[in-house]
Amino acid sequence: GYFVLAMIATALLIWWLKEPATALLRAGGDLRTWLLSFGPLAPLVYMLFYAAQILIAPLPGNFLAVLAGYLFGFWNGLLLSLLGVTLGASLCVLIARRFGRPLLERFFDRAELLRWERKLRLRSPLVWYVFFLFPVPDLVIYAAGLGTLPVRWLLPSILLGRATGILIGATLGNFTATMP
Repeated sequence: GYFVLAMIATALLIWWLKEPATALLRAGGDLRTWLLSFGPLAPLVYMLFYAAQILIAPLPGNFLAVLAGYLFGFWNGLLLSLLGVTLGASLCVLIARRFGRPLLERFFDRAELLRWERKLRLRSPLVWYVFFLFPVPDLVIYAAGLGTLPVRWLLPSILLGRATGILIGATLGNFTATMP
């Protein structure tokens, strides 16, 4: 009984997500073409684009590590993605620490920023690490920057948490590129 119900639910979910998934793949192809148009500068452009998608929080970045693994191979894709997340997250935290709430409220919904800030009054690097293992919005990095945890503990927690998803993404992208 439960198996049949789960199969029906899965089929409905696939049918429901078909159009958004197709659009995402189409956008990924456009991004791939755009990146490759930079020739030998493509790795640098990718890294800067990865950092920018963190700074401009509404842009989704989970797909980028897969693209990097596909375009640049596992190790290069992993390295470029880690450099991009390091640059982007560092800038987010530094912007939040330097300019604070007044600047962030110009770009983010005040209520949403407050909601995340209240949730994230964390002073433990381990908890931040675990938190960033999950795909949370990049707005959370800005909210983390408003906190009191020293940057020397906060940034490694963010980077290590995000590194897990990047590792999986680069692996999947590389596997996709090497499939027969």
